[in-house]
Amino acid sequence: MFLKEQVYICTIAETGSISRAAERLYISQPALSAYLRNVEDTLGIPLFVRSGKRCTPTLIGEKYIKNARQMIALQDDFNLDLALTVKGVLGRIRIGTQTRRSPILLSPILRFFWENYPGIEVNFEESNAKGLLAMLDERKVDIIIFTATERLPELSYLDIYPEELLLATPLDHPARKYAKEVLGKQYKSIELKYFADDMFFIPHHSQSLRNTCESLFANSNFTPKRIFEVRNIEAIMTLVADGLGVGFNRASYSKHMNQNRVLSKISYYNVPYDSASADFVIAFQKKTQHSEQFISMISNLRDMLKILP
Repeated sequence: MFLKEQVYICTIAETGSISRAAERLYISQPALSAYLRNVEDTLGIPLFVRSGKRCTPTLIGEKYIKNARQMIALQDDFNLDLALTVKGVLGRIRIGTQTRRSPILLSPILRFFWENYPGIEVNFEESNAKGLLAMLDERKVDIIIFTATERLPELSYLDIYPEELLLATPLDHPARKYAKEVLGKQYKSIELKYFADDMFFIPHHSQSLRNTCESLFANSNFTPKRIFEVRNIEAIMTLVADGLGVGFNRASYSKHMNQNRVLSKISYYNVPYDSASADFVIAFQKKTQHSEQFISMISNLRDMLKILP
């Protein structure tokens, strides 16, 4: 089963150009132009507005593309289920991961599939949490692996582990004297009120860690006097290590930061607050009827991710 027409039209929409789409599809530009004309003639209405080499979908073109993407996704779902059911049949799974986690996850995930599901082709997409959710909604990926700060009703979730939020401060911050030991916790606990005069380096609003920070501030009844937004968490830790302020990190991120010079100048603390913060999860669409084999494969992937060092 191959939806040639839908794939060709969607590729033109994604590239915005017949020439670039032809390159991606490994066909000639004249052949693709002729194919598009035949489709539009059959429908009796143009799907794209041509402006030079640029192709922009018309209103009906946008509706066609939306439905075509759903058809292609359904085909991919079927092929994946078929591959998991019939030995030797190739399938494909498209996995979305947070850009920050990709260097950590890419190798073990590929190894997992190569060793356990060699007939499955694995494709990766990277973005922040908001971008990953949009990709899943548009069916550009089959599953996403990310930090969830809320649970959407249209998605199914497989929990990997809860994400612990850590406050990072300069090693010699005077507030360290207020830190208290907590039974069963790796890090001491400290309240935010002792950092009222500090600069807070926090991620942008598009990042999941920012949502967790905002939740922490609300539940702690604390409002930073000064905030400086920084997109890169390693950069935030560098600013903290240089004594310019304080910031936040996730416990799982801190384990994989290769910044010995920086980390030797940072102290991590737990911060008391009421909300459940966030969880590291695998999420996929509820409305897609996945096979038992698919659910079993994703559950096995979740179990593997749970024990990563």
